[in-house]
Amino acid sequence: MCCYSMISGWGQKQIWPPDSFYVYPQVPTFIPNIESEAEQIRVFKKLLDQAAEMDKVSGQAECEDPEKVKFVGKLLQRLEDLEKQVREMKLAGKEFIKNKERKKKITAKPLKLK
Repeated sequence: MCCYSMISGWGQKQIWPPDSFYVYPQVPTFIPNIESEAEQIRVFKKLLDQAAEMDKVSGQAECEDPEKVKFVGKLLQRLEDLEKQVREMKLAGKEFIKNKERKKKITAKPLKLK
């Protein structure tokens, strides 16, 4: 078995989709951390790239299982989606701070009482 196939098979069981939470009626038990999930996928992608390089060196290039290739494709799509969400959250955070500062400037004027 080639390294790429072995690593991607491990990832299917360990990395994504996360199933480490339980759903109870109206009791949140799991709050996903988008940035850490994205980083985990990035690290896994680096590991897959290194495994593919090892397979080339050992003469086992392109020995991937088609199901595992589909999994990796879904995982990379998930990474793109997470990165988009992070960018949107950062942009929304900047807008929130900008609006908050604007409100401070508007409300900072003292009222004159007669």
